[in-house]
Amino acid sequence: MNEFGLTIIDSQHFFHLLQSALASTADSKNSLPGQLLVGACSGGIMQAAQKVNPDAHFSWLQTFASFAYLRELDVQDEGATEVADKTEDQKLLDQLGRSKSMDEANDTVQQILLSKISKIVSVPVSDINTAKPVHTYGVDSLVAVELRNWLAMELKSDMSIFDLTSNAPISDVCRKIASRSHLILKN
Repeated sequence: MNEFGLTIIDSQHFFHLLQSALASTADSKNSLPGQLLVGACSGGIMQAAQKVNPDAHFSWLQTFASFAYLRELDVQDEGATEVADKTEDQKLLDQLGRSKSMDEANDTVQQILLSKISKIVSVPVSDINTAKPVHTYGVDSLVAVELRNWLAMELKSDMSIFDLTSNAPISDVCRKIASRSHLILKN
């Protein structure tokens, strides 16, 4: 594999693929789809490579939404990581419920929202600038619907899609989420 996570194929394999694509069959019995994806790895290959080399970088697979299916393909269930993420999320939700002030609640909501945005758009939390609007990170109206529903379920905060897709900085959106959350005891 090269640095982009693409599998290198030799010329003999390439010409066989080309011949198969032109003939629309690999074995003269079964037909092939109209488009072939050659050299791209799956999430399972990425997972295996990152176990060997934690620095293995597959930006094209992690960044583009069009590769979401490939990202999930062949991935081995690592329940411990998923459980750790859930317990971390649950800790933050519990912390939100115990907030003594709106400033504390705002900070917790910001951590929760940044974590959620990070997971949705595959961007590290450290790369998200809270002075920029949410839409800067690829949150369009469709993603905003998902985010709004998640906020209503998890944070008990009723937000409109316009609130989430506005030009308001993420920090202001977090304040609005915190002020509307029913998890926070208002004094």
